[in-house]
Amino acid sequence: MRAQQLLEAFAEFKSGARPATVMHQIAKGFSEEQISLIAAYYAAQ
Repeated sequence: MRAQQLLEAFAEFKSGARPATVMHQIAKGFSEEQISLIAAYYAAQ
């Protein structure tokens, strides 16, 4: 998955625009910088 896709998904989870059972709670616990680092890590895999 591209980093941009992950960033968009996290933003949707944080805002509540993307329905989830747990991920919206997890996403709210991360700062924007942390989300960027996570997205970069998983995109590089």
